[in-house]
Amino acid sequence: MAKKRTLYIHVRVSPDESAAIMRRSAAAGLTKSEYVRRAALRANDDRIVYEADVETLRKLYRALRVSGGNVNQIARLTHTKAKNPPEIEAEAVSALTALSRAAADVSDFIAEIHSGI
Repeated sequence: MAKKRTLYIHVRVSPDESAAIMRRSAAAGLTKSEYVRRAALRANDDRIVYEADVETLRKLYRALRVSGGNVNQIARLTHTKAKNPPEIEAEAVSALTALSRAAADVSDFIAEIHSGI
């Protein structure tokens, strides 16, 4: 059974800090109180909290999934009896190019987050 929270800790923040806390708590799917409580209690475990756009992450994840699916289809095609090397090569180049671009987009997004710290 969870202990009942009965004590208050009052903290003053600027309007910008309050807005940042609201954005981050919403992005984490937490109440403001729960977000601040978790952040304060984990302050000594050296984890960094990154602020990221969830919709951008979804798009990047989808691009990687689609590219991975295309590579998987090419692998299946190479294992069939009806092999057409030029067609397989063209599909492989296209799929690997898309996969490389998706991976670069993820890398760029991570670099953008790091630069905002």
